[in-house]
Amino acid sequence: MQYQCSSLFLFTNDSQMKRGGFVNIPYVFRKCTKCGEWLVANNSYFSKNKCGKYGLQSKCKRCDNKRRKKYYKENKEKILESCKEYRKNHSEQRKIYQKQYYEEHKDTIKENQKKYYKENKETALKRNKQWKENNLNHMIEYRKKNYQENKEYIAEYHKEYQIKNRKRLNKISKKYYQENRERLLEYSKEYRETPQGQIVKFNSHHKRKVQKKNQGNGITKEQWLDCMKFFEFRCAYSGQVLSKSTRSLDHIKPLNRGGEHEVWNLVPMDRGLNSSKNDNNLLEWYQEQDFYSEDRLQKIYEWQEYAFNKWGDINVTRTIKGNIK
Repeated sequence: MQYQCSSLFLFTNDSQMKRGGFVNIPYVFRKCTKCGEWLVANNSYFSKNKCGKYGLQSKCKRCDNKRRKKYYKENKEKILESCKEYRKNHSEQRKIYQKQYYEEHKDTIKENQKKYYKENKETALKRNKQWKENNLNHMIEYRKKNYQENKEYIAEYHKEYQIKNRKRLNKISKKYYQENRERLLEYSKEYRETPQGQIVKFNSHHKRKVQKKNQGNGITKEQWLDCMKFFEFRCAYSGQVLSKSTRSLDHIKPLNRGGEHEVWNLVPMDRGLNSSKNDNNLLEWYQEQDFYSEDRLQKIYEWQEYAFNKWGDINVTRTIKGNIK
């Protein structure tokens, strides 16, 4: 083995070098057997090799990389086929190893992914989009299979996530709706005309019809007008002025939470907020909104008391179906 030192001190023999006998020698150099260049004998320039002298390969990394690239280029199809066959025959072992490796290096992996995405955002987005287009059927099948195998876990995870991030998700949803309102309304209108949309519409209407029938007498046109006047033709929650196209009825306490389909449980609401409130508890939902107002909340309570005292003993037999105009 040939070697050279950066000082006048030389090793007396190879065994001295192997034992670490370089007390007075700052650097040990080694000659690459391929290109003949003298390089520092460490892991920066030579790959590890337990069987090689000093635990290093005889060829430098640069020469070894050239050899690997040349071999891959000449045997690409063979290598890819071999890798594919290996992954197929060792899928379970690879899954276990990858999962274990990820758990042990989770923070490092996430940090590297963030760094790469930040530095190569456009490339990453383009590559991901192309992959999805080329593997759409595979993705659909994988998601179906994964959902069936982990249905309970996924449902629990989404439930916990929504609870922990409800305020942030509501803000994102509200912002997205405001920025894309016209497009979403148009999409919703088109979807309702499709066969699937008709089925969803029918089931939803039928379900709410049953709930309303069992949970109250509804609201008359006169009561609706009285309600609108009470709230000055504004949304009971946001205070936004309502028009024919934006107004809708909202159950203060949702039907599926035991609320009644009665005039004292109904208030005018901006149609755009209805999907946001959905079947959430009034206070939990309202206090998280940017437009929350103590005065408007108090006015809702006053309406409930006023409406119940005025119509609570009357057996209303007529229900206004659909949107009240």
